[in-house]
Amino acid sequence: MSASDLREITRYIALGDSICIDLYPALDLASRRSMAPPEGVGAASLLYKNQDWLWPEFAGHDLASYNPEMVFTNLTADGATTTDVLEDQVAALPDDSGPALVTLTAGGNDLLWSFGLSEEESRRARHRTERNLREIVRRVRAHFEAVTIIVGTVYDPSDGTALTDDGFLDFADSMLRQLLLAGLHAYNDAVAEIAAEEGCLLADIHGHFLGHGTTVKDRAERWYWEGLIIEPSARGVSEVRRLWLRCLEAEPAQRADCSHLCGTGVIGGSRYLRLPSYHLFASRKKIRRASARTSTQRHLPSARLWVVSRCRASVCCRTTSTTGPASGALPRLAGA
Repeated sequence: MSASDLREITRYIALGDSICIDLYPALDLASRRSMAPPEGVGAASLLYKNQDWLWPEFAGHDLASYNPEMVFTNLTADGATTTDVLEDQVAALPDDSGPALVTLTAGGNDLLWSFGLSEEESRRARHRTERNLREIVRRVRAHFEAVTIIVGTVYDPSDGTALTDDGFLDFADSMLRQLLLAGLHAYNDAVAEIAAEEGCLLADIHGHFLGHGTTVKDRAERWYWEGLIIEPSARGVSEVRRLWLRCLEAEPAQRADCSHLCGTGVIGGSRYLRLPSYHLFASRKKIRRASARTSTQRHLPSARLWVVSRCRASVCCRTTSTTGPASGALPRLAGA
């Protein structure tokens, strides 16, 4: 979207779960800085109006700076499932005839509720979640005359290991943990497909967060709250906000070319690659052949990330620097 398009948005509505609420980043900051939990530090709040004292990098880079008259409505709720969003939050959408922006993060709690079910039961539960997500998008689009919707994937605090070091999954055996992880990957693939088919922008929170969970030994450096590994830290929610801004400010051609970032990062000192689930059992030869269609596959220096994106029916490779305004490290929080 252009700056003029963003200035025309009259209302921003956040739908979804605890990825976007203020509570956990506020508790994170309170413990790090020995202060009262501050307000307005969640992902949705930061997208609307940045906290310059906390994130000076984003000063003047928020929705309120584009349009000071824009109205912000945060309907997200801790523990919300896609059913909760569909039945409660969508029903509470405000009426507005002007162009609207909606961010949606949902599905993670649905997956957790299905944890422990059989493989077949988990599959059916996941398909219900996918249908709910599609219905949410369609109802939001029907509610507003003009609306831009950003849909987010679900992150993986285990960084693809299906293990946590805080006891969260200690009760589960290896098979159950792997089933949960497989369901997460399958759901994120479905989120990407729904976003493409329903004309939404896709924020790949999962891909962006890989390598910033339990594979980071220093818990203070993770993008997850130390109090509960499934919740985002203050740094984590700022990164969600960063992805949303990228979606909004990307050129249309960029959004069409690489609609789904599906693997990125360096984990444990090694390059990390995850293809969508329907590619997991493809031979290396097939993957090389698909990548060769873009003529961009190459050996990369260790200071860069190997990013694989699904572009329509093909697989393309591109690189992204680990430094710079788009992906550089944010200031370390005091006490971290």
